Amino acid sequence: MRIDTKKWVVLVTVFTLTMVAGDHFIRFNLILPGFAELELRQLAMNLARSKGAIEREVLHVQTLTTDWAQWDDMYTFAEDGNQKFIESNFAWDTLVTTGIHLIYILDVKGEIVYGKAIDPATVEPVRLEQFPDKVFPPGHPLLHSSNDKAINFSGILLTHYGPLLITSHKILTSDAKGPSHGTMFLGRFLEKETVIDLNRQTQVDFTIKDPLTSVFTEKERRLVADLQDKELISEPVDENFINAIGLLKDLRGRPGLLVTASNPRTIMEQGKKTAHVSSFVVLISLSLAISFIVILAFMSIHKSRRRQVEIEELVDQRTDQLRLSEKRLNALSDAAFEAIFLTEKGCFLEQNRAAEAMFGYSREEAIGQHANMWVAPEDREYVIRKVLEKEERPFEATGLKKDGSTFPVEIQIRGAEFLGRRIRVNAIRDLTEKKRAEQEKEAMEDKLRRSQKMESLGLMAGGVAHDLNNILSGIVNYPELILMSLPPDSPLGTPLKAIRESGKSAAAVVDDLLSLARGVSTSRENNNLNAIIGEYTASSEFNALKALHSHVTFRAVLAPDLLNISCSTIHIKKCVMNLVTNAAEAIRDKGEIQVSTRNQYCDGDLPGHPGMERGEYAVLTVADTGIGIPEGSLERIFEPFYSRKVVGRSGTGLGLAMAWSTVQDHHGVITVESGEGGTTFELYFPANRDEIDAVSENVDLDRYRGNGETVLVVDDDERQRMIALHILKNLGYRGESVPSGEEAVRYLAERRVDLVILDMVMDPGINGCETYRR
Repeated sequence: MRIDTKKWVVLVTVFTLTMVAGDHFIRFNLILPGFAELELRQLAMNLARSKGAIEREVLHVQTLTTDWAQWDDMYTFAEDGNQKFIESNFAWDTLVTTGIHLIYILDVKGEIVYGKAIDPATVEPVRLEQFPDKVFPPGHPLLHSSNDKAINFSGILLTHYGPLLITSHKILTSDAKGPSHGTMFLGRFLEKETVIDLNRQTQVDFTIKDPLTSVFTEKERRLVADLQDKELISEPVDENFINAIGLLKDLRGRPGLLVTASNPRTIMEQGKKTAHVSSFVVLISLSLAISFIVILAFMSIHKSRRRQVEIEELVDQRTDQLRLSEKRLNALSDAAFEAIFLTEKGCFLEQNRAAEAMFGYSREEAIGQHANMWVAPEDREYVIRKVLEKEERPFEATGLKKDGSTFPVEIQIRGAEFLGRRIRVNAIRDLTEKKRAEQEKEAMEDKLRRSQKMESLGLMAGGVAHDLNNILSGIVNYPELILMSLPPDSPLGTPLKAIRESGKSAAAVVDDLLSLARGVSTSRENNNLNAIIGEYTASSEFNALKALHSHVTFRAVLAPDLLNISCSTIHIKKCVMNLVTNAAEAIRDKGEIQVSTRNQYCDGDLPGHPGMERGEYAVLTVADTGIGIPEGSLERIFEPFYSRKVVGRSGTGLGLAMAWSTVQDHHGVITVESGEGGTTFELYFPANRDEIDAVSENVDLDRYRGNGETVLVVDDDERQRMIALHILKNLGYRGESVPSGEEAVRYLAERRVDLVILDMVMDPGINGCETYRR
């Protein structure tokens, strides 16, 4: 029993040692060396791809140099150096964007016909010490390659502004014939952005370093020395990455660029996994005795695989969720009302559909364009200042569409990170509708203010008009009654007429107040502005105005085919009279007043008049060459009692207010423009094509005379009753009067009359309406 146990112990020990030795041999002598060789090959291939990408860039520059140098125009330019060729072909704004940073043209003597180098980082000219200012001496190293018979050569030139990929070519004709007229140099700086782009193209993460712009460490100097006779040096970074380091020589074969390609150690990792698997297989094949371990291992593998499947399913699920989230984000961006742009260093990266609809540029047209393209020229400096200030609050500017039209916008800019890069998110809102709404609101508020003033005036006028008319009735009618009883040559006639006219003037003011308060007459007739203007110019009021202002020339320019309007003729005529009178009083020296008419079709609102109906309008224009209206007064000229006239001149301050009220009641619009050259009023009245209404003839006073008929006058004012009775008596009627509605009802219950004249407002007691009803 013990012997068997010892044997089993020895056997297990030998078996274990054999398995360990076999596993070690398989791992380190068969499997891992092969993977190490594969990893080295991958390092060499990735380094070669990195170097090859740089060499292809050199080859690309060489191709451009050949195209330029073998060109008849260049062949001529190298000889005569004409300025027109420089202006046409050396546009550096374009050349820099195409990756050309240096151009030198030498003639056959080595003299510089043209030479310039641009620092791509600042886009400013720089001077390279390798390039003389005026003449390349015969022994200059850039004029000779390793093969002096070659017509071109290329390579890397180290400068203090970074590595320069430079090529030269003899200047020949377009069919590559000589004799050569000189040499052309073309160069491109190897920028960080270019290296990043080459990383993307080769799918190899590599960096470059040169001794002029970077300080080499002691370790890097040793690497440069070792690479003089080696293609590459591998240098493990950690368990996951290993670097392949190589050297690119410059034009003279000296060390130029130290190229470091970073490689993931996927091959070696796979080798280690393979070695582990092989060990496991060896253990299985050589150890049936430890089947339990094998079973446990199998269960472990099964469990690991199941977890792997779960992980893969989870990864797929998360990927689907991310994809769905991306779609939702894109849909949300496209559904936004604002135009959204992504920009980097001022250049366009992406936009949503609202941006395309707002500005008119498709995504393909916008890619790579500067963001200034979307801003009107006059606001670009302001927007750039806001961007540099990192202003995140919204600010207003003027947008510029593809078709050249401008519109108000609100811009909000915020910094963000996208794919590891710092970008800006630009949200732009179209303020056209908002501005229009604000203007309409302002106009409506102004209209409301005016309406409120008119309402206040109406309350005041309505409260006093009845009493004023009662008072003025005596002032107007008593002189009229006295004049009817006096002989024509009576010396009292003149003062009585003056009293009557003063009363009529006061009554006209009251009438204007009532018109402002209640609106113009609801009785309308179809008439023509030309006819109304003709009536006014033939009136005594107009003749008196011309006599008073003899220094003013009056001129009428009336459209012969003017459309008719539905109007209150007396109020329109009063508008014309007020406007012409104001115009005459605004002319201090010699001047002119022109009254004109025209037809006009309006298909939209006039400035400051929202809600104007579309249709045909008859337009009345009154223009003068007077002193104009100060800008500060333009907003108030239509207010009642607002007047800038000198004390003592005509006017009550109601003329323009009456004009405004009349136009409003006719559903029209009134506009005014004023400056140093005079003032122009335009009145728009809705027009129609109906015939003009027949005008009723004046009725002879004799037709109003009575024949003893009885007329009952009902009025609470004794003066009004007396005046009415005198007038009725003079007209041949028999007049009776009572002071109240109640007495009128009692009177009519007992007696019969032919006509009742009722005062509608009587206090105390019942009013005229109730009296009539009873």
